Amino acid sequence: MRKEYDESDDGRIVADMTGIERRRVLFGRRPEGKRGELMEPEKEQKPSSPYYAEEEVSGEQRKWYILGTLKAALMIGAVYAVAFGLAILLMILIWNH
Repeated sequence: MRKEYDESDDGRIVADMTGIERRRVLFGRRPEGKRGELMEPEKEQKPSSPYYAEEEVSGEQRKWYILGTLKAALMIGAVYAVAFGLAILLMILIWNH
């Protein structure tokens, strides 16, 4: 069998996957290194986004952010519930007419 040449594959490496291993789903795996020896955690890098806030968010601010998000989601859900309710009411009126 002759191997067909694919023009889209020019042999370049897009992402080096040499150090990547498959994760075990059922039992997981132990960290690399000797038994009892802890690996050093990687240093956390701050995102280089202009929208990243340098200051920490307090617990009170976090609570209000969560409540505001919940309020927005409930308002969107209420619009859908009213629309579906009106559609069902219209179908009932048409069916019984």
